[in-house]
Amino acid sequence: MGSVFVRLLQMTVLPYVLFSLVSSVGKLSPSTVRGLLKAGSGLVVGSWLLALGFVALAPLAFPPWQSASFFSDALVRENRALDLLALYLPSNPFHALANNIVPAVVVFSLAVGAALIGVPNKTRVIEVLDVATAALTRVTTSVSRFMPLAIFAVTASAAGTMSVDEISRLQVYFALYLFASIALTFAVLPAALAIWTPLRYGTVFRVCGDALVTGFTTGNLLITLPMMIEGCKEILRQEGLESEEANAAIDVLIPVTLNAPLMGKLLTLIFVPFAAWFVGTPLEPEQFLGFLSSGLVTYFGSVNAAMPFLLDTYHIPADMFELFLVTGVVSARFSTLLTSLNMIVIGLLGALILSGAIRINRRSLIALAGIAAVAVAVVLGGAKALFTKTFTANYEKAEAVRGMTLRGRLVPWQVEPLSAEDALPPARRSFGVQEIRERGRLTVGFQRDNLPYAFLNSSGTLVGLDVELAHRLATELGVSLTFVPMELGQFGDALEVGRIDVALAGLPMTTLASAELGLTHSYLDATLGLVVRDHDRQDFKTMVDLVQMDGVRIAVVKDHFLKRRVESLLPRARVEAIASPREFFEDSSRQFDALLFTAEAGAAWTLLYPEYTVVVPQPVTARMPIVMAVAPENNELRVFINEWIDLARALGVVQRAYDHWVLGQDAQPEQPRWSVLRNVLGWGEGMDRNYQQGSGVTSE
Repeated sequence: MGSVFVRLLQMTVLPYVLFSLVSSVGKLSPSTVRGLLKAGSGLVVGSWLLALGFVALAPLAFPPWQSASFFSDALVRENRALDLLALYLPSNPFHALANNIVPAVVVFSLAVGAALIGVPNKTRVIEVLDVATAALTRVTTSVSRFMPLAIFAVTASAAGTMSVDEISRLQVYFALYLFASIALTFAVLPAALAIWTPLRYGTVFRVCGDALVTGFTTGNLLITLPMMIEGCKEILRQEGLESEEANAAIDVLIPVTLNAPLMGKLLTLIFVPFAAWFVGTPLEPEQFLGFLSSGLVTYFGSVNAAMPFLLDTYHIPADMFELFLVTGVVSARFSTLLTSLNMIVIGLLGALILSGAIRINRRSLIALAGIAAVAVAVVLGGAKALFTKTFTANYEKAEAVRGMTLRGRLVPWQVEPLSAEDALPPARRSFGVQEIRERGRLTVGFQRDNLPYAFLNSSGTLVGLDVELAHRLATELGVSLTFVPMELGQFGDALEVGRIDVALAGLPMTTLASAELGLTHSYLDATLGLVVRDHDRQDFKTMVDLVQMDGVRIAVVKDHFLKRRVESLLPRARVEAIASPREFFEDSSRQFDALLFTAEAGAAWTLLYPEYTVVVPQPVTARMPIVMAVAPENNELRVFINEWIDLARALGVVQRAYDHWVLGQDAQPEQPRWSVLRNVLGWGEGMDRNYQQGSGVTSE
């Protein structure tokens, strides 16, 4: 229901932006444009700077918390520089409309509207545009009738699927937005009037109170427009500042600023850095200039079109937009209140400037800047203090990893450690497919502590992607499984003497490995990356920076086939072998700067050690196939496994295992949604038991 409402709401947004902007700008006369630019442009820009300043500084109040996530394709997606020309100057406006490039649509609309100003006989065109705008408004109004039901559906969905920890984090955005909007509404904007005009602090709230209350109650700016215009004229009349020129300026300035992104609207941009922080990938400082500029331009249109665009631009999950709609239930009221007062202040100041009644000098600007700085400090400091006392975020990802279990049909299996006899050099002997079937057992060598491929969960059971695939392979052969733990360097000998039939250890395909082992077709493709401490990730962002770093200390798992690769790529680095990835993560002396690993495996380890993160230096170049290994001369088994891998990939068996163990889908046991019937009234408990029983082992 929520998704249907979102799509219906977005359906008319870009056409509405196009038609309404062209019509609004095209109606203006050249003299009106000059007057507006003279009186209103500085005031509007000042409003932008104040609001965007709050947005830029908001992350300073975000409370620190440890976060990590399962591997995501966004981690290895190449970060392309923001193409400002393509973003703002559409070579093909139809492409911009079709691909939701909101800034380009806004610029195109403003350009066409400006061109219409000097066109004779433009009335008919503008009438057609107004009719189209009215029709789109009717569609939006019809959809909005279902808003209470839709907001309930979206909110219920979010509440039913969000954890207590996620709801706790959501309060950060609410608090920051409310604090900032209240400070601007009741401190900064009234101060601007008090500094530059003879108006007293309470005058605007007393005369225009009905408009402000109506806007706050309904969340609708349009219906308060006549009330704001008449209220501004009444203030000038009471203060003896009324003039024909001032009244005319109010008649133009307030309606024109209705479509401009003012303070209340711009403050919702806080949601973008908040969403990035929420999912554990905060925006970097150098990204903020592009973010604020693109956010400002996109907000000339609809927030419902701009927000998905911004979330996608900064690789933030698209489902965060639904969370944004949920927050709008509260924030929209304060946004309308702040924007209404912002329009009133712009109307009053612009009218008085245009009529020559007041002048804005440097001294008054400095005074207002000081008040704004104090307001920002109070808001951010107060929010930080509040979050320090009230914010608690329990890190649960480590428990989620340790609680993962094998899925699907499992064959009988056991773990059989290497014995003393295994160290003796018996005659070479490897087993073909028929011999394995006659023996009734497939023996698999695996590497201990090898997330996400093979590891022990919290109950001491051997689990992981390779373990699950081994069960699928054994099912195909019709045999049981024996897992033998060993070190990476022992695989070659163990395969040749027949101690194990196949090695599964997340092995990357390299020329060195192919010379020692019989490698199969790849069943996964991994990306080479580095695991570093969170605060060091900027130092490892690009290959250029990495190659030029002298003496950087990089750890590589002992006997790993990637050691030579990193030595050739980074000749200035000091590469040292360690026995296990855990040695790197638990190194209190910090003798290593980074761990060379595949990004997929590194992301799994950071779930256990959230103070670390995975970095894939740009540009992404090192993609590596992950393979199984058999004895070099055992072609019969290798051919069988190759055919099985090809079939398993085609049928989605490998993909489902990858989604679960690498991407973390269904990593935690699925629980029924929260509901009033179940969680409040206690009905349906028997259904819960059936649900939980039915979510266990299923057949492949």
